[in-house]
Amino acid sequence: MISKEVTLPGSLRANEKIKIYSRIDGYIKRIYVDLGTPVTKGQVLAEIDAPELLMQWAERNERKHAAYAQYLTSKDESERAADLARTPGTIPISEVIQARNKMIADSLNWEAETFSLSILKESINFLQIRSPFSGVVTARYSDEGELTGSGGKQHILELEANGLMRVEIGVPETYSSAVLKDKNLSFTVPSIPGRVFRAVFARRSNALTENTKSEIWQFDLANPEGQLKSGMYVQAKMKLGRKDSTFLIPPDALVTTQESQYLVGIRSDTTWFIPVSLGFSWKDQIEVFGGLSRGDRIVRFANDLIREGEKIKQSNE
Repeated sequence: MISKEVTLPGSLRANEKIKIYSRIDGYIKRIYVDLGTPVTKGQVLAEIDAPELLMQWAERNERKHAAYAQYLTSKDESERAADLARTPGTIPISEVIQARNKMIADSLNWEAETFSLSILKESINFLQIRSPFSGVVTARYSDEGELTGSGGKQHILELEANGLMRVEIGVPETYSSAVLKDKNLSFTVPSIPGRVFRAVFARRSNALTENTKSEIWQFDLANPEGQLKSGMYVQAKMKLGRKDSTFLIPPDALVTTQESQYLVGIRSDTTWFIPVSLGFSWKDQIEVFGGLSRGDRIVRFANDLIREGEKIKQSNE
């Protein structure tokens, strides 16, 4: 396996980053945090004032109690009708069935009102906006008394979980098929001179970006002291290797034109062009793969003046 240590630029991002919205239409009653405030999971960040929602709650609650009272009344009537029916000729059987059906209908109505109230209670719980994870507030966009809610209104806060950071590297297409040795990288950041950080490989995109033709690799590292911040520029070093069989050639053997990159091969003292793709490169060697095969002879010092199909002396190999 051939290997090479490469240095690539990258950036830091928080493990999680979200925008905090209100799910309830109303006014911001109180905001308990501000820019840079550390928060814990479940902590109340803000409260929303929604008078109409509270009025609906009071109305639904009254309807639930009324439905329950109606159910108790019809239940009592059904039980009395059933008792009377035990004495033949006291009450028509149709009235007993009627009373029982009314009790069932009132019971279902009470259950429906109870369920509607529980749904409304869930909405009321959203009047308190809580943090979904531990982290830090990175932006605040609203103030107390401001209208907020669903329907694309401005979000209230932005939150990042910075206890775990991601190092994001755009790996060029040339290196994207390589194997990362030791499954980690080291990196530095300009704002913390003299400090070398290490991160462990976590995931890759398995696709190339349209604009840069690079594959995103992400590495994780703990950030308990909060020294590292999202958006920081990093210079990362990592060791890459390749298991596939490739060839190493001197740089002077490669011909590069606007249309292609190729080697000039020699077969029966006649030149022929061998299209290749490039891999790793060093000062005195370049990795190539493509049309070159073991046993092929190539011109040692090649250039684009050599034409395909011309005769060549072996002393130029």
